[in-house]
Amino acid sequence: MHLKKIFSIIFICASSVLISLSFLSNTYTAPKPLEPLVFEKGSDYAKLWKRVDSLTNKGLTKSALEVVNGIYNLSKKENNAPQFVKSILRRMKLESQMEEFSLEKSIYTLNTEIESSKFPAKPILQSILADSYWQYYQNNRWKFLNRTNTVNFKNDDVSTWTLTQLLSETIKL
Repeated sequence: MHLKKIFSIIFICASSVLISLSFLSNTYTAPKPLEPLVFEKGSDYAKLWKRVDSLTNKGLTKSALEVVNGIYNLSKKENNAPQFVKSILRRMKLESQMEEFSLEKSIYTLNTEIESSKFPAKPILQSILADSYWQYYQNNRWKFLNRTNTVNFKNDDVSTWTLTQLLSETIKL
């Protein structure tokens, strides 16, 4: 009888400790809300890039892409060429993890960016585009081996280009 009381007291104490630990664990393990994006004018964007790296390391690619797009918009508005190019490269990398035909989309985006860019960024973007064309060829070499030339159609889609056209565009850039 006395042993039963001791076991029941131990059981009650143990269960109350477990219940209190579960309440405390929710307090410490609950996800913390993300701090709002603050884009300081004239900064080197170190805090924002650190946040992008943190989100990427956690596997939150879409959230990291949102921050990169914010950096892209700010750097374009401030005409900050190094950060602008860096944001384009990082956006290409993150999109390649999320989308199936990301290289084709990146090539199209790079073409539009080159048209609207000025000196410090434009030659760098042209070099990146040339590398993207070459990478596209490397990834799709088997498609180019038996492809023939086509005439009289709008040839703005890289997936329809011939090997000659792809190589000449790469060399030109």
